[in-house]
Amino acid sequence: MTESKLTIVGTRECPTGFLRDHDGDERRANLCSDGRVLCVICGVYAQDIPQELRAATAQLPMALRELIATLTSSSQANMPTFQLTAVKDGRTEIIDTERAAAAVAQGFDGGVFDNVRIALRVPPYAYETIEISYSSDDLPVAAAALRPAHVDLTGLTEANPPQSVMKAAGELVTQGFDLINVIGAGESMRSARFRKGDRAGTVPHGITAVVRWIVL
Repeated sequence: MTESKLTIVGTRECPTGFLRDHDGDERRANLCSDGRVLCVICGVYAQDIPQELRAATAQLPMALRELIATLTSSSQANMPTFQLTAVKDGRTEIIDTERAAAAVAQGFDGGVFDNVRIALRVPPYAYETIEISYSSDDLPVAAAALRPAHVDLTGLTEANPPQSVMKAAGELVTQGFDLINVIGAGESMRSARFRKGDRAGTVPHGITAVVRWIVL
């Protein structure tokens, strides 16, 4: 089986199904020659989740897991997608089962980690990255936030981002994020800041996502 010059080289658990808590049979997928996973059920191409990050990822709030699922997958074989590279809280990087179990024992279960940082990048390089951050106080603000009626992405499109960044921006907007600013429009390193939450006040609260890319 081939598609867009990809070949199937094995089987693998669907990472999107893992993130969305699908039943075991709904997680059937094939491993592609480029390292991505093609879901047998929904037909999306997804970046695999590193084994050492699965315990921590499983404890994130479902809304964050859904966001990661959309950022790391695409229905198009030739669309570059982000891969999860780190899940950290304010104290340490939670990267394995032992540390995750210790965090649960300390009461940091179910996504109650504080000052969380989630990092993603488009492999194999780090030319395009995303950092998602929030505190435990930000989660209820984000959950209660109304979806913006319209998000103007003109500033982003004028910064000439790569295809992967525009896809990520669209996914963030779909998930209720608003574009706050675009920085470095004339520089080689550029970034776009998104937030889902309250923009009012001197210290806005909510989930923040910063998308960065290098203009080559």
